[in-house]
Amino acid sequence: MSINKEKKKSHSRGEHWYAIRVKSNCEFKVSEQLQEKKYKVYLPTYQQISLRKDRKKILNKPLFPGYIFIHCIMEHKVQLDLYKVRGFYKLLEIQGKPIPIPEHEIKQIKIVTKSDLLINSLKGLRRGDPIKVLEGPLTGITGAYVSEDQDKMKFYVNISFFDRVLEVGLESYMFERI
Repeated sequence: MSINKEKKKSHSRGEHWYAIRVKSNCEFKVSEQLQEKKYKVYLPTYQQISLRKDRKKILNKPLFPGYIFIHCIMEHKVQLDLYKVRGFYKLLEIQGKPIPIPEHEIKQIKIVTKSDLLINSLKGLRRGDPIKVLEGPLTGITGAYVSEDQDKMKFYVNISFFDRVLEVGLESYMFERI
C-alpha cells in the first residue's frame, strides 16, 4: 500500500497523532505498556554522551522529555485505557479536548531523529535560566545560562563563588535546566 493511500485510510478512520504527558523518566515504560496494548506509539529519542569516571557512555534520551506520541482514534474508551497505564499523566489538551498533532510535524521529527546529525535538546534555554551541572568536575553546582558558541559546541554558564562570578564553558550533556 502506498504512503498516500495509507495516510488517507488512517485519516478517514479518524486516526491522528496525540501527545501524551507522562511522569518524569517514564517515557520508555509508558511506551512499552502502550505497545503491549497494541497502540501505535512514537517516542522520539536521540543519543547523548555521558562522561563517567572511567569511560564515556552513550545514552538514549527522549527528545521531548515527559512526552510520547500515540496514533489512534481518540475515543472515550481509549482515554480510559490511557489512564490505566502506569506513568501516564495526561493528554495534551485545549479546553478539555485532546489536540491532534499534524502528521507533517511527526514526519519532520522522524526525519531529524533518523539522521546521523548531532542533536542537542536544550529545552529552550534563555539567558539567565538556572542550570545544574550533571557531569564532569563541577557536578552538583548550580549556575545561570549565559550563551552558546555553536562553532565550538560550548555553552557558557555563570557560577558564583564568594562574591565572584565565573563564566564556564560546558558541553550540552553536562548540564540541565532546573
